[in-house]
Amino acid sequence: MSAPERYLRWNGRSPRGKKLPLLWPVLVWTVLAPQASLRLNVFQEAILGLLHAGERDLNRLASLLELAPELVAYIIAKELQPMRFVDSRQHVTPEGVKLLKGETGREPRLTLQYAFQDAVFGQWLPRLSTNLPEVMPREGGRAERPEFMFNRDSGWVDRPFLLPRRDWAGPPEKKLVLQAWRQCQRAQAQSSQDDTGFVADFSSEDIDFVGDQPMQARVWCDLYINPDDPQPWLVSDPWHLTGAAKWLREPLQKELPRFAQLAERIGKLLPEVGASDKETELQVELKLAAMPHLTKPEHALLREHLGRVMRQRGRLEQQERTHQEELNSLAQECASLLEAIVKWLLERWPVDASDWPRTHWSRQHGSELLSQLPLRADLSRQVIAILCGQEAKVVRLAVMLKDRPFKALLFGALLCTHEHADHPLRHLPANSLQWDRVLELVDKRNKGSHASGQSMERHEMLEWADFTLAWHEQFKPYF
Repeated sequence: MSAPERYLRWNGRSPRGKKLPLLWPVLVWTVLAPQASLRLNVFQEAILGLLHAGERDLNRLASLLELAPELVAYIIAKELQPMRFVDSRQHVTPEGVKLLKGETGREPRLTLQYAFQDAVFGQWLPRLSTNLPEVMPREGGRAERPEFMFNRDSGWVDRPFLLPRRDWAGPPEKKLVLQAWRQCQRAQAQSSQDDTGFVADFSSEDIDFVGDQPMQARVWCDLYINPDDPQPWLVSDPWHLTGAAKWLREPLQKELPRFAQLAERIGKLLPEVGASDKETELQVELKLAAMPHLTKPEHALLREHLGRVMRQRGRLEQQERTHQEELNSLAQECASLLEAIVKWLLERWPVDASDWPRTHWSRQHGSELLSQLPLRADLSRQVIAILCGQEAKVVRLAVMLKDRPFKALLFGALLCTHEHADHPLRHLPANSLQWDRVLELVDKRNKGSHASGQSMERHEMLEWADFTLAWHEQFKPYF
């Protein structure tokens, strides 16, 4: 008799409005994986630097940093010492010195973590966790339909829909788990508003499985409706690092005819579609169908973001009143379309970056590299100043993995022009590429996703959408 399933529910904000709770079946593998991050925040780094310089008086440290002595003591005792960057005598350890010099990350510290394989479609989910927060169904419910009561005062009972589990035979692959680990690190960095996109450069040899049998479990998520999103329905991220998890929605949406009961439940959630929305959708589909390059499987991501920009722009143009959330959403989709185009450039005109610098280069060296590109017109000083701060190892990984932040991806794509005479960035005119506007739009996306308080106007966002669509248009002859 097999062990019973465990139900896992991570704390976080649930989607508002109409939703359907799901219990998504997974296989939970115990692994030894690199520690989440060896980066320091600004306070940790400042204190570590002063300690390394020989300043160990608590009041003096607090005065220099304009912090409360209690906070400094807490950071040393509860953060730097447990991470083994500072010893009991408040001396910086050799590992702490390496971190200050930017040399750490080559020998990862392994910790016990859990990796999750989708037991519906077989893919590895881009999340790892150090804990398994189990929730228990209330007594008296049926095994095939467990019930949960999280608020006894209200008496509300949740009856989540259980997706059917499939058997996935075969040994797990380390490289796929490492890829999931990298994606998780990127999501955590974005969730914590870390725009540097730091992800340590590890290999699959830095992942080890503990045991050869996974545990059967189900993770809690919600299928919900967001009227401001072009997708008719979304699936929430069970780990709450992002809002919607397209890596759950996309395979489910593709195979939804297999799940008749779930499809019926989704149909009851969906609002009635207005005539104007139908007209917008029809116009978008006709325009997408007139672009043959978008039918290629390798351009699926490009087609998705292009369609989103066109749909959201069409809705925004028809609306009399708009909300900042809608404008921020369109800004994010515009920036995502630009990012998809740059990723396509890296795929279409690749280079071998394996021997590129693995540590860092100075801003001056980065500036020199950007000033010597074989372009029709030199990059402006402002654009060079923005891009040259990208670390060498991040640019290298952007070219190799195509999963770094936009600025690193763009820096890498520009460097690739040296090796490809037919590269479009060598031939397109500067007045159509408009790198300053591209970087400004990406900056708007980042500020909007981080709830910076920055507001946008409707007419401004429509202009940005038009700019993004025109930016894609100029690359069509190269697809």
